[in-house]
Amino acid sequence: MIPIILAAPAFAAPPSAAFDLSALDAKDWARLDALNLEKHVVLRLMQEGFAVVTPSASPELLLRVTVTPHALELEGSAAWKTARREVELREEPLAELHLEIAQKTVSLARAVLDARPAPAARPSPELVVVAPPPNLTEPLRPAQAPRYLLGVHAGVLPRSGGTDLALGARARIGRALGFRGAVTLYVSRGTDITVLEVRALAGIGYRFRPHERIDLEAGALIGGRFHTWFDATQPGLKVDFTAGLPLSITWWPHRSAGFTLEVTPGATTQALEHPGWARGPWSIEAVVALQVRW
Repeated sequence: MIPIILAAPAFAAPPSAAFDLSALDAKDWARLDALNLEKHVVLRLMQEGFAVVTPSASPELLLRVTVTPHALELEGSAAWKTARREVELREEPLAELHLEIAQKTVSLARAVLDARPAPAARPSPELVVVAPPPNLTEPLRPAQAPRYLLGVHAGVLPRSGGTDLALGARARIGRALGFRGAVTLYVSRGTDITVLEVRALAGIGYRFRPHERIDLEAGALIGGRFHTWFDATQPGLKVDFTAGLPLSITWWPHRSAGFTLEVTPGATTQALEHPGWARGPWSIEAVVALQVRW
């Protein structure tokens, strides 16, 4: 839909006027009670629709008061005209004099204002058609999650009689549903034996985001285990299958880097035993990972 704006002229501001008594000396100021006179005239000007300001505010119309021996002279000056009025100074109550001065001041202001040249004719209101930017007509697309992740991890793998250190690397490709893999080295010592294991796992993971800085993920992985040991007799190697169900939570303090806490229940096809060392077919591994994404 194309919006239509109706362009119309703004309302005119009221004319500004100032009442200037600065030409009066101290004697005339007291004689005329100039403070009350000023209040009276300002009130009448405001009632007539003028915006009354101080003389220093550059008003459109300046109304000056001067005193001669027998009369009070009012001068109204504007950029387009100057006019004058006189008020005879008689022995009469000040209230009546103030009323007469106020009436003639307003009359003078109106006369000068009415002589103002007519402004140039304003164009009639017209319709302005504003076309929306092209992208406003297209549906907004949500920001997509990063596609690639790489990381390193460290943790522990408990077993009967001890806990093994785990160090590894991991990768993931995909957004919500993605392919992931990890290679982990396990270092273990028993009575007169050193055991090194490498597990290589790959599979799928489903990730969702409850908050812009938090990811939750569950996965299913399968792979192989390479079990090597060194004892007093001779080294050995066993290979079997292993699987895991990793559950993780990742916090992203930075747009491209985050920390992951992951727990993986897992199983292997066989239990392993050596003198002074044993690991059953079931395991629970816990690791902390540092990951980057793009």
